[in-house]
Amino acid sequence: MGPASHQKWVEVLKVDAFTDVTHGGNPATVVPDAEGLNDEQMLRISSELGASRTAFVFPSEVADFNMRCFTPTEEVDLCAHATLASFYVLAAEGRISPAGEVRVTQETRAGVLPVDIYFRGDEVNRVMMIQGRPKFLEKVERRPIAEILGMGEEHLTGMPLEIVSTGLPHLLIPIRDLSTLEEMNPDIAKIAEFCREKELVSFHAFTLETYEGSTTHARNFAPATGVSEDPVTGSANGALCAYLVKNGIRGPGEFTCEQGHIIGRPGRVFVEVLKLDDRMWVRLGGTAVIVMKGKMMV
Repeated sequence: MGPASHQKWVEVLKVDAFTDVTHGGNPATVVPDAEGLNDEQMLRISSELGASRTAFVFPSEVADFNMRCFTPTEEVDLCAHATLASFYVLAAEGRISPAGEVRVTQETRAGVLPVDIYFRGDEVNRVMMIQGRPKFLEKVERRPIAEILGMGEEHLTGMPLEIVSTGLPHLLIPIRDLSTLEEMNPDIAKIAEFCREKELVSFHAFTLETYEGSTTHARNFAPATGVSEDPVTGSANGALCAYLVKNGIRGPGEFTCEQGHIIGRPGRVFVEVLKLDDRMWVRLGGTAVIVMKGKMMV
């Protein structure tokens, strides 16, 4: 770090995304005014804060905001829960004026993407994000995946195990029932090895049995990115809903995806899937809760 005269304080907020209660959903940290920070400083902040994702908001010449997202070790192209957390903060802190429904744009390493913020009076009601067009990449053999998850093949449903991406590739794994999902004992090291081999972000195991009458309940394992189990995963649930439509399990429309209950961080992802002829679009989002505000010296 340089001389003390070059140090400065930056505002940092901790936000629980995909939930409307504190200590639920998926935590992220947000630096809402990151102008002037360099890559080394952002990595240092991300490492110090230790959240799976830290988002840094910059001015943009091509969009309303430039959003950069880091793990504690590297920059990533995009992250749904950090994006939700960031735009919830920008709206809640007055940098996006409340006006019913507001569309803004974000510059990301995945391109310029729209974000819709819905207000109820002055309060942020929901943030929704357009995802990339779904890509159905590869079907995977059932037995090896069942073994990695510590279960028999009979605990899988008849639906395919398929790698699907709406920007990030996830292996979608259909599980017969909620009790199997609760009790599974996955081999985290083997999941990481498989994900690296196939260039996947995660294993996303799901069932159509739920706690709250939602569309699905899921658990997400992403050890190749440093997250043994992710509480609530936006991109994977967006891919999952596209998969349900493509495989005729559900028609296009609105979905609610539960996740995190089994590890004590319950959350919900709201997903919309629109299909026109052979073309499909996915939009997802939810709400968030600011749980901490502070300043950090960099």
